[in-house]
Amino acid sequence: MSLRAGMPQRQVRRQNPTDRIPSSWRARLTPVRVMILVALGGSLLFVLWGLVDRGPTQVPVLVSGLAIVGLVFGALAVAGAIETYRAARGGEGARSFWAALLGGLAGIVAFVCLAAAAVLTLMWRGT
Repeated sequence: MSLRAGMPQRQVRRQNPTDRIPSSWRARLTPVRVMILVALGGSLLFVLWGLVDRGPTQVPVLVSGLAIVGLVFGALAVAGAIETYRAARGGEGARSFWAALLGGLAGIVAFVCLAAAAVLTLMWRGT
């Protein structure tokens, strides 16, 4: 489009897609979150490999994978408890509720994974 003298120029404002999202909803990418995501993805792949592999190392691979998944979900449960407290102190009831609910579910998954790892260890040793 050519600019002509005397013609008003049209201002085009490019809108950032994140402008519509409230700042409290945006997830900050922190090193701890990246570490937890990498640990969760890696351990889930390790457990999947332990389920598919049919060799003499199947049970030890499953046990170590489940233990890591349990520890990661335990960390998520602690993070949920901390976020519940922070949101409740800030007067954000809905955020506190969801953080408590998701943190509690993460705690349940953590205990199930750690219990499964313990049972598989006892079965592997033959006691």
